[in-house]
Amino acid sequence: MDDIRIRRARESDRVPLARLLAYGFAQDFSALCKDLDRVARALESGLRLERFFVAACDSTLLGAAACTDRTGRAVAVLPADLKKQLGWPRGWLAAQIFRKEFAAPLTYPPDTGFIEFVTVAADARRHGIATRLLEGVCAQTPYTAYELDVIDRTPGAKACYERFGFVAYRKIE
Repeated sequence: MDDIRIRRARESDRVPLARLLAYGFAQDFSALCKDLDRVARALESGLRLERFFVAACDSTLLGAAACTDRTGRAVAVLPADLKKQLGWPRGWLAAQIFRKEFAAPLTYPPDTGFIEFVTVAADARRHGIATRLLEGVCAQTPYTAYELDVIDRTPGAKACYERFGFVAYRKIE
């Protein structure tokens, strides 16, 4: 795993990045659609690549994380794409949920980055990739403070963040 590079995402990463996100957050997305490839296609055009970092080995993406700030989030909510890929009712519902989750403005100070969408491919987990992604994000962004959120059902991610130095300060049901 020494040949893994943490770099900013580029246009050629759009499709594999969308797929990595769909499968990485399968438990969440599968509530809308069991076909995760359709979910990935629905996400593709909304990815703001300039806000994403990837862990890449050659041309294979092993992990990803986004770092956003109060000027915008990492995924744009595009209802037409969601409806096209997921069908009208599910696409409409996804747009409502995503708008609340992904498009809500952040009220952090200008020196604070918000780390979101941290995921590692299933067959690459437990090799320190998430830690390397966090290190890369912090080294390649100008922020002096960082926040992130973690879902309680991902104890491995929570432990990684704690080892990295993040501390819990608020719990939201």
